Amino acid sequence: MSTLRRGISRLLGRRVQDSGSHLDPAHLTCQAKTASTEVTCQVCLEDLAAENFPMGNITHQCAHDDRVCFNCLQQTVDAFIGGGNLSLLVCPIEKCAARLSYENVRSFSTEDNFARYNYLLTKGALDEMEDVVMCLGLNCGSAQVHEGKRNNPIMICYVCKFKTCAKHGVPWHTGETCAQFDANKAATPDEAARQNRKSESLIQTITRKCPKCRIRVEKRGGCRIIHCTCGNDWCWNC
Repeated sequence: MSTLRRGISRLLGRRVQDSGSHLDPAHLTCQAKTASTEVTCQVCLEDLAAENFPMGNITHQCAHDDRVCFNCLQQTVDAFIGGGNLSLLVCPIEKCAARLSYENVRSFSTEDNFARYNYLLTKGALDEMEDVVMCLGLNCGSAQVHEGKRNNPIMICYVCKFKTCAKHGVPWHTGETCAQFDANKAATPDEAARQNRKSESLIQTITRKCPKCRIRVEKRGGCRIIHCTCGNDWCWNC
């Protein structure tokens, strides 16, 4: 009977020992995998799971290992498209100036902003064609041949009937000839500069920079704690 008990004890001891030697390495491996899947975004500086980043480099021309998350890429691309600054659509890593390709922009922008990107590309191409004028009517986007811009500046869109000044590339300046439009524009550079300074001063007054991503934020009521789009929480009054 004592022999049987000793055998059972040895068997149970071996199982416990085997179980311990099997679980510990697996647990360590799991922890290592979890740590290895987190990547630091070089814009918002957040540690995020790998699936929040593009696979490989941001563009085919990028030669760096720095990573930027999808959220920061989308915010950057959409901001430049919204402002019409297509020349600034480059890799957001400061030391890199690789231009974003058409497919990069498609991947990193929202559907609405990608539509605007296509519109701006088309407009830029048409602007290079001397006798082709793009309609500036809201949500139109059509273009047509309009010869003699200097002597026949008013272009009436075939599609929406919106009037565009073909000479200046602006909505038709009702009540002013092109000569009067030029004269008024030339006479008010100081006023335009004053308005720009006023706007800049207003922006400085009503906005604050997020301490983390440095993007300006406007506070419209609510408590003093700001939750930035980069994920950082900060105090408006501090």
